[in-house]
Amino acid sequence: MAIIIDYVTPGTGATAAYHVVQQVTIDYRNARSAAQLESFVSKETYDDGKQPVFSQSIEFAELPAAGLDARSYAEQKIVAPADDKTSPTAARQYFIGAQIAE
Repeated sequence: MAIIIDYVTPGTGATAAYHVVQQVTIDYRNARSAAQLESFVSKETYDDGKQPVFSQSIEFAELPAAGLDARSYAEQKIVAPADDKTSPTAARQYFIGAQIAE
């Protein structure tokens, strides 16, 4: 699955439109989790095996619910409405309302 939204990457100013959660880290002791989100110019560049133009960690102050796939959880939290305050990561604001696509 992927997150679809135009995002201007810091540093380069390049616009990335296709974002993939590549890794989810779960910290049971501190009840936190984090998703490593990689940003690509497009689905085509991702499918062609090109490198991401940007990569960032987005943290969550909670764990996925029991039985919920960690990647699905992270994708849902990244695009969640602004009133979802489980992520202290400022960059999450740029993904609010994005679509999750296959």
